Amino acid sequence: MKQTTALQTISGLLMAGLLAFFYTNSQLDHSKHEQTLIEILSLLEYDSRIKHQIVELQSGYKNNYDGLVASKLRIQSTIDGFSNSNSTTNLSQQPHINKKLQRLEQEFSLKLETIELFKKQNAVLRNTLHYLPKLVQLIEQKIQLDEAINADSKNQFRLHTQSILSSIFIFNSKIDTDHEQLQNRFEAYRKALILSVGIAYLEDIERLITHASLFIKLHQSTSSHLAGILSDSSTNSAKALYQAFNQNFHASENKANNYRLWLFGLSLLLLSYLAFTFFRLQQTSRTLKQSNIDLEFQKYAIDEHSIVSITDVQGKILYANDKFCQISQYPQNELIGKTHRLIRSGGHDKNFFRDMWRTISHGKKWQGTFCNMARDGSLYWVDSTIIPRLNAQGKPYQYISIRTDITAKKMAEENAKLLARFPSENPDPVLRLNSRGELLYSNPASEKIIKIWALDKNPVIPDQWLEVIRRCMHDNAHEEHEVLVDNIYYSILFSPVLQEDYINLYARNISDIKSAEKNLNYLATHDPLTDLNNRYAFEMLLEDSLEQAQRQHVSSILLYIDLDQFKIVNDTCGHVAGDELLRQIAVTFASTIRDSDTLARLGGDEFGIILNNCDSAHGEFIAGKILSAINQFRFAWAENSFEIGASIGLVEITSSSESTSKILGEADIACYAAKDAGRNQLKIYQQDQAISKRKDEMQWATLIPRSLAENKFILYAQLIKPLNPEYASQSHYEILIRLQNDKAEIIPPGAFIPAAERY
Repeated sequence: MKQTTALQTISGLLMAGLLAFFYTNSQLDHSKHEQTLIEILSLLEYDSRIKHQIVELQSGYKNNYDGLVASKLRIQSTIDGFSNSNSTTNLSQQPHINKKLQRLEQEFSLKLETIELFKKQNAVLRNTLHYLPKLVQLIEQKIQLDEAINADSKNQFRLHTQSILSSIFIFNSKIDTDHEQLQNRFEAYRKALILSVGIAYLEDIERLITHASLFIKLHQSTSSHLAGILSDSSTNSAKALYQAFNQNFHASENKANNYRLWLFGLSLLLLSYLAFTFFRLQQTSRTLKQSNIDLEFQKYAIDEHSIVSITDVQGKILYANDKFCQISQYPQNELIGKTHRLIRSGGHDKNFFRDMWRTISHGKKWQGTFCNMARDGSLYWVDSTIIPRLNAQGKPYQYISIRTDITAKKMAEENAKLLARFPSENPDPVLRLNSRGELLYSNPASEKIIKIWALDKNPVIPDQWLEVIRRCMHDNAHEEHEVLVDNIYYSILFSPVLQEDYINLYARNISDIKSAEKNLNYLATHDPLTDLNNRYAFEMLLEDSLEQAQRQHVSSILLYIDLDQFKIVNDTCGHVAGDELLRQIAVTFASTIRDSDTLARLGGDEFGIILNNCDSAHGEFIAGKILSAINQFRFAWAENSFEIGASIGLVEITSSSESTSKILGEADIACYAAKDAGRNQLKIYQQDQAISKRKDEMQWATLIPRSLAENKFILYAQLIKPLNPEYASQSHYEILIRLQNDKAEIIPPGAFIPAAERY
């Protein structure tokens, strides 16, 4: 296994090295190649620009050297970049084209030096060209002022000087010119000028011819420099470098392609190996995942059933599951790092623990029962199995303890032993039966159970209880069941005693508990004064009616009834009379509705009736009967007789009804609309003005407390002026209240005072 791993590691490193080698040699920087080509082409372009600018400067079309200087600097910068080690176009690092680069540098260096010489001499030449016309003008002005010279001579002199200037400018515009021929022509013009004006102006004529001859020499020199600048030697060197670099790049590209082929082949081989490895890993992963799921499920099953802990060889707790924390009442952070001495009860001697440690330290499993003490001091019993976890040398390095809580069993056994000692003195029934249901023993309190179950005639218990006995004996478990014997409720505990092969039945009279539960259930759903359904039960029944309407599309009617004169009876005759009135009214209501309908007291003098499976027309009819019965009813108390009225709100419960709370709210709105309309009448809930007003008042009832809490009420003072002028000196004010809403708008009291008075 180790040799295979080492071989795989070496193979992987070798393959990674080959991949890196092939990848490095397969990469070409096309951008660098293109940049180099662009710079060589730019060199050719600026070389061409220099030729064009030189011609323009020489011919006089341009007098500014800025363009020439910029082109010269660009050429110098490009050539320096070719040899710069930090440049992206470092051609000097390629020996096979370095010779052509050196040739190119020599050609352009010579050309740049020639350009500098040309600039200097061409500047002098330009000055000479500017000076000659002015010199001619000065000499002509001087001759024109000389009266000794006749007009024909003066004209002849001017024609000769103009010819000299024309020859110079024509000569200057040409590149290929015969300088010797032009010099001979100037000598001829010198003689002609002397003949036309005489020897008196010889000095001026000599100066003119001297400057003209200087122009010829300067032009001859600049023409020589110009020829050097316009030569194609630098252009040819740049083209040769361009071709050599291109050929070199194509050769490198072919070599890189070969490396790419090797890289592609090796990558395919590596991918195939990786795919195979991935497939194997997937299989291993699925196996491990399933194993992990199985282990997790087994751990879950063990944790749900058992108390589990893991300790090191010194007995320090490394892990404790939730059941351990629950039964010991210690949190995990207080158990981890401690030993099990934390939960010792002192119920076991040293020999007990010595035998346990001797067994598990030798790598053997140990089983036994512990009595431990929880954090609150209570005792609990556990059946324990301790399994050592062995290392490669076969020695334990951890102990896994799996325990089962048997406290209930121990307590039951102890209780059974205690009860078995005094069965005859026990006031509750105690019976002992074997696994076949035969009666082995009974105390005097068991007489009724024995007669009902006919144990005195038939020695076998009824089948339903025989099955319980067999199950308890088989599972060694306790079960508790409730039975009704001669109108007495008993709770019977079936407690098996496997060692003796019988089961004890301990019965406890729970009739009083059952009666109390029945009374509590009744009080939870009924009004104790009228014995009608209370509001809680009524809302549950209303929910059932709403579900029926939504599910079966069967409508029902809700009547919300508020007694009109109840407060008078209560205030006049006291609450005892009021309670009696409510009881009699409840009987009156019950006599007017159907058996299928629901009547409830919702609180105070408010009642609710659900008319199940009833449409609106029939609901109005029943509500009318209720009003008629109320109007005919007279309540007598002592010497007083009272007439009672009722305001009734009616709401139909249909499949479109939203909720019980909304139905009750609508019924309440309709009821108080009936009160506002004069009391003692019926109102059906509908979206008219009166109903909407009542609904608005209910909304105000919730907004007013919030506005008080948020201090949104504002006081205004209104001056009261007396009609009698005598009292004008005394100031009186009426204090008014207004409400400011969330938008800072002032709301008059007429909008919220009715709701405040009502609620």
